[in-house]
Amino acid sequence: DLASASGASALFSSALKVLGVGYLSGMCADVSRDLGEPTIARAVQVAGRVEIFTIIAPTVLLLLREVTALL
Repeated sequence: DLASASGASALFSSALKVLGVGYLSGMCADVSRDLGEPTIARAVQVAGRVEIFTIIAPTVLLLLREVTALL
């Protein structure tokens, strides 16, 4: 299967995870702001961004290795 050989399914899975984490952390931050807790909202946003970075870091490293291999 071409998709599994190219890693496309892993990229799609990572993209779905990033969308889910981004959506949920944004929603939780909005609820916290609505409840009058801006500090908690900022903490939730930072935690969401860190989680997104940890999800995409392996993909970015793989992409950088492929680009350097072409050079």
